[in-house]
Amino acid sequence: MAEEKRQPQESSAARDRETQFFAAVGAPRTAVVMIGIPASGKSTFCRRYFPELPVISLDLLHRRKREDAVLRETLASGRSFVVDNTNVTRAERAKYLAAAREAGYRTVGVYMRSDTAGCLARNELRVGKARIHRVGVLARAKALELPEYGEGFDRLFYVTLAESGFTMSDWKTDHEEANSRLPDETV
Repeated sequence: MAEEKRQPQESSAARDRETQFFAAVGAPRTAVVMIGIPASGKSTFCRRYFPELPVISLDLLHRRKREDAVLRETLASGRSFVVDNTNVTRAERAKYLAAAREAGYRTVGVYMRSDTAGCLARNELRVGKARIHRVGVLARAKALELPEYGEGFDRLFYVTLAESGFTMSDWKTDHEEANSRLPDETV
């Protein structure tokens, strides 16, 4: 009986978090910065939750110079957008955050929580150029610096990938402890 009552509450809480998420990223002039090691689900999340937004990604644009030009064009247009790179270090995120804030954008970080072993397994399922070398996944995992509001984010979300889909939580209220520890790096 108690489990039956708990299930609807969890579903309601999950719906509330999803509503908060969409309110945060659905505002005009919002820059969404994805954060996570390779194969953590960033691009899949973007395709599912941001199908209408322009995506700035080195995987798609192939050259940093082209990415910089698209970022400038997008900021000038005033459209909300998503940066779909690993962005695992504060220095990598700083470029996008500074440009967005200077252009008057709200900034939202989406941290994809995942374990390195799971990312390595998902990466092995990739085909062709989509699969990166194992050492690349491990290097990005080792370089990971968890995001913080002090970097210039207006909102931060914590997302986990499970077989059933994505679970979103507000960083500050649900995952304050995440700022003091790194994800499971066991392989």
